[in-house]
Amino acid sequence: MAGTLNLRRTLGRVVTLAVPRLAAWGAALAPDGSVHRVVSVGTGAPREHSAPGIPAAARHPGRRPLDDPALLEELGADPALAKELADAPTVLITVPLQAYGSVTGTLVLARRTDVLGDVDAADLDAMTDALAARAAFAVASARIYEERAALASTLRAALLPPDLPEVEGVELGARYRPAQEATAIGGDFYQVYPCGGSWAFDIGDVCGKGVNAAVLTGQARQSLRTAALVETDPVRTLTVLNDAMLAVDGSKFLSVVHGRFARGDGGVTLHLATGGHPPPLLLRRDGTVQTVETTGMIVGMLREARFRATTVELEPGETLLLYTDGVTEARVGDEFLGPTRLAAMVGDCVDMTAQAITERIEQLVLEYLDGRSHDDIALLALRAEDT
Repeated sequence: MAGTLNLRRTLGRVVTLAVPRLAAWGAALAPDGSVHRVVSVGTGAPREHSAPGIPAAARHPGRRPLDDPALLEELGADPALAKELADAPTVLITVPLQAYGSVTGTLVLARRTDVLGDVDAADLDAMTDALAARAAFAVASARIYEERAALASTLRAALLPPDLPEVEGVELGARYRPAQEATAIGGDFYQVYPCGGSWAFDIGDVCGKGVNAAVLTGQARQSLRTAALVETDPVRTLTVLNDAMLAVDGSKFLSVVHGRFARGDGGVTLHLATGGHPPPLLLRRDGTVQTVETTGMIVGMLREARFRATTVELEPGETLLLYTDGVTEARVGDEFLGPTRLAAMVGDCVDMTAQAITERIEQLVLEYLDGRSHDDIALLALRAEDT
């Protein structure tokens, strides 16, 4: 029973240990909301079943004669076997599985009393109780693991970068690779979302790594979206975010680029502000790569933090690439990939789609690392579609 943390398999192992050693038929139950998960076995392989509410056979702990085959059929027993047992001298045994101060499930057994042979019924009862005691902790452990896995999955889905929207006239592309790939979440983030008749975008890197950083990431993402609803100026949006972070904690910070963009006559206009984040790169149609010079302090460290906005015009076919420092700080020994190498990589991406550019840069960074560990990596590309 200790060999798995899968609840269904645990229930199956409980009943296969009980049948036929302790009874002719058995079922192990575990509550699951308004129904019960049931795994039963008589002859053949274990059968899975869902029972609405609390099955009648599991309601009253103890030992009593089995006189109604429906009690077993409700738990998934074969009707012919259930009738055979009900017609024979059979005792129905119901044992609650109790662990950690609560009932984690129920073990129900149907034992023929006319075929015990030399085995003493009291010994079988003692073994049944011992099995139930061990089964209770196995079922409890499996349930705890399953519930925590479901919780982790839900939180992970909420903390992962959201899908990119479809924006008329603008291609969007993104890649995300956390440092701790086992959890699939980290401290880097990006998002693109509608806001007040235009579109807003963010890319950022929060302090720390792993789950704690991911939680702060979720808070930062939501704070940016909320602030952008009331502040159309990117500088004001970052100021509100800075004030909000200082009001809540004051010990956590992040770097971020926040901006807005809209499709214009033949191109895309972007207004953006940076808070201590690596500067975006602008890829022109001829392969020229320009650094978008922006200034701004880390967000969440100082109440006097200052930010400055800049405007970028994308002509058709041109791309703005935003990235986190996991890209430029990819390191081999003492040598970082650095902004110069990154600019050269971006320059080779002329005429690629926005998504292809982010995938290409990610691949080149991983090739540079050659299997070495890395920080969280996020890439976001905005490309003005060709007219």
